[in-house]
Amino acid sequence: MIVKEHHYIICEKHPYFKSLNKKLLEECEGVDYSESYKTNVKAKHSGWKQESPTIDVITSWITHILHTKYSWICVRNIELWYPEVWFAEYSKNEYTVSHDHVPFAWSFVYFIQCPKGSAPLIFTSSGKRIKAEEGKVVIFPGNVNHYVPNNKCNGRIVMAGNIHW
Repeated sequence: MIVKEHHYIICEKHPYFKSLNKKLLEECEGVDYSESYKTNVKAKHSGWKQESPTIDVITSWITHILHTKYSWICVRNIELWYPEVWFAEYSKNEYTVSHDHVPFAWSFVYFIQCPKGSAPLIFTSSGKRIKAEEGKVVIFPGNVNHYVPNNKCNGRIVMAGNIHW
């Protein structure tokens, strides 16, 4: 599904998200969360450069999406790399202020755990709300402003990142 936000917003669901998310949740437990509350993310936040074979599966899938299904947006021959990937865990009443990811070409949010009451991802200029659903990735241009309103539960966990070409 593509949503028009003066740019293209791509939403896809991973076919094996249940097993991937289980591994990602295990990996989240051992992460350094020293960046918490220091950024636009007013929630528990890991460092910027998380790496693991499971993260590689997600980033390879995102590359595949951009190079095949949406090759008219992202030319197949262009190499993509992920200089920043991080985790964020939101408790009740935590949020992210409106921001962009300039100078990155693309950014993404991958939903790992979304209990009832998980806040959506909202694109600032259009007000378009993307429902938090486990296994869904949202890929969008790095210059698009977005935010997360007050979360209404504990345990909303996402993996996010930036993509360069």
